[in-house]
Amino acid sequence: MKLNGGFSLELTTHSPKIDRIMGEVTLEQLNEQVQALTHLCQKQSKIIASTGQQLLELQKQRLKEIDTTPDLSKIDFDDFVTNDDLVGLVAELQGQLEQLDERLIRRTFNSSSKTIIAPLINQDGELPEKLLFPATISELESIEKFALVLLAEFYDLTLIDETIPFDKRVEAVTDEKEIDLFNLLAQYLGLGVRRGSPEW
Repeated sequence: MKLNGGFSLELTTHSPKIDRIMGEVTLEQLNEQVQALTHLCQKQSKIIASTGQQLLELQKQRLKEIDTTPDLSKIDFDDFVTNDDLVGLVAELQGQLEQLDERLIRRTFNSSSKTIIAPLINQDGELPEKLLFPATISELESIEKFALVLLAEFYDLTLIDETIPFDKRVEAVTDEKEIDLFNLLAQYLGLGVRRGSPEW
């Protein structure tokens, strides 16, 4: 480029001095980054070492707790199940299974019987009175409300309000409720007879 007075000035896009200065700045930045990374690595190494030491101490503490002998005086042995308890529990379960088997046998008989009804035991393992229980299907079909409610309560087929006298409980049973009780009793005994228009 020519200037006034005949002088000329050349502008170049590259200068060795400028390149050297830029190179020095870049090296300084790299050194700072390296130092920062080194400091971070040292800090992380200390954290890892500290965490490992804490884990070792925790493991030692757990091992000590396992090896420590418990104070037997503070243990309530009444909370433990004894052999007698297990024997009693097994006997009770065995009795319940026998009752279930007996009900199943009697229901199976009733399901195919055309006349005789085999009485079933209730939840307490008791049989109903012979005078109360209908001996045949025809007797069951003509059972009166009084005997029906009594048998339904005996087999726990209906809720019992013991604060109300039995005769009042019988009077409170409507015709529709009587049909439901009859069908529940017949179903419990394994019989196919029904009153009204049951679904099954």
